[in-house]
Amino acid sequence: MKWKRNKGTFRVYGGHGWTNYEGSHYVCYPFMINRSLNNESRWALTHIACGREVGNFRTLAVAKECALALQHYKHWFLPTEELVLKSMVDSGEKQEIMNVVQDHRVK
Repeated sequence: MKWKRNKGTFRVYGGHGWTNYEGSHYVCYPFMINRSLNNESRWALTHIACGREVGNFRTLAVAKECALALQHYKHWFLPTEELVLKSMVDSGEKQEIMNVVQDHRVK
């Protein structure tokens, strides 16, 4: 995966809908890494299409490593959170993916 560092506006989806933020972020479709909005000392791995945080991690390197571990799952190329989750459940891979994220969160 080749990450592109950007400085400027990025969008995430949360409790108040889509919100624009300013700052450094890294993009390698279908993921983006930005500072976690819930905890500025951690990095968030965000699914670009639906804007939802996949997980947050202690270091940028670990966030990138998690994205690399998740990239082969085709679910990430779906456009909405609902379709991503349905695809994961239907394929039986949801728990496997959650385990990958959890394994990286504790690094």
